[in-house]
Amino acid sequence: MKEKELREEGLDKTLADSFPSSDPPSTIPDPVLSERQTDFESVAGSENTSERSFRGSTNSIESALKSAAQKVLDSFNLKIDIQQLTVRITDQPLAAFNLSAMAGFIIGGGIATRFGWSVLRNICSQAAWGAATGWAMAKTSSVSNTK
Repeated sequence: MKEKELREEGLDKTLADSFPSSDPPSTIPDPVLSERQTDFESVAGSENTSERSFRGSTNSIESALKSAAQKVLDSFNLKIDIQQLTVRITDQPLAAFNLSAMAGFIIGGGIATRFGWSVLRNICSQAAWGAATGWAMAKTSSVSNTK
């Protein structure tokens, strides 16, 4: 027990000697910090130019991807307008996500298992229930508006 106490005292003394907490914080200004501030000010002035070039490059990439996708759709004789599709995805992102997740599930082989079939059946029944409810609500609201 004595050896453990001596070891603990030695560790305490080592910590006390290496990390004195009685020293006041330094008041010497940091010259590196003032250099960083002037560098930041010079970079902040050029930010608008770099931001504009970044946006310009993303716009050109986006237009290239849209034209390539349109060519692929045209090669399969699919009459889908990419611009209209982009607007629909932007307007209804959750529906677009659900549709793409379901397509990935089917293409990825999730439907090949018994569990996959049950999941797909539940999703389709919920979608059909939602569509029927929406249709019924639209019919009842159009009937009440005509009175």
